[in-house]
Amino acid sequence: MLLALIDLCLERTRASGAPPDFVTTRQIAEKIVEIYWPHTAPFAGQTTPRVLRQNAGGQAEIVSAIMRFRARHAPDPSAARSQSRLAAPQAYERLVRRVEWKLIEMPLPRLQVIGTTLQPFIYEIHWDQRVQHREVRRYLAGAATGFDNRVLLRPGVGEYLLQLNGLLRPLLQRRWAAMVAKLNRLEESQLEEFLFGADRIRTARIRAGLWEIQERRCFYCEARLREPTRAAVDHFILDFAGVEVKTCARDRREVGECRTKRAPAVVDEGCEPHPS
Repeated sequence: MLLALIDLCLERTRASGAPPDFVTTRQIAEKIVEIYWPHTAPFAGQTTPRVLRQNAGGQAEIVSAIMRFRARHAPDPSAARSQSRLAAPQAYERLVRRVEWKLIEMPLPRLQVIGTTLQPFIYEIHWDQRVQHREVRRYLAGAATGFDNRVLLRPGVGEYLLQLNGLLRPLLQRRWAAMVAKLNRLEESQLEEFLFGADRIRTARIRAGLWEIQERRCFYCEARLREPTRAAVDHFILDFAGVEVKTCARDRREVGECRTKRAPAVVDEGCEPHPS
């Protein structure tokens, strides 16, 4: 939930740089599906690849809902969420609505309960744990209803989430990976990249264009690329991508640091930040 709020604050920052005053349950649900999507692919780092458990008492309901959608409409484990949404828009809409209801019912009214006392220090909502499914179902169906789907951020929270993103995100991801590792009796180091690493999508369609743009040279080592099919696509910088020689990955750290001096360019995710 906190990762979703951080992402939404980053994505919905106004032109002035100010974060949003509120987000909606619909926006959070869409972001939660996006975050959990890679979690519902089978994890290959075990004897029999399977989807990892994220709940001590059985699979988490949101994970199970996404798994059912993928089984019916996106059986390819490598299928991107965006492609699956376009391929089965009605089923995807039902998935998002189901996730939205689960968020309204469970974590949103309970996340800020400390002991038996509600202490809304992150956000305020206009419902509690007694929310009626009937009323929310009417709202989800688009009918006129008094349900208010806004999650109102407390004063200063949006700014803090933006400022502390670089600190909170790795901390939350590490704790999440540790929890999943414990539930599945796996090494934590195996899971963080699997759960939160950048999606790898098919890039064959853009490879030839990048090959031409880069004057048929590797982005990292500038070696000549004889044909685009012998190259791999790696790392995006905003709207830019580069192709590399498949054999030059070992030199990424050195070349990445050199290029960083010239521009805020590509470095490998595993590289240590250059000390300032």
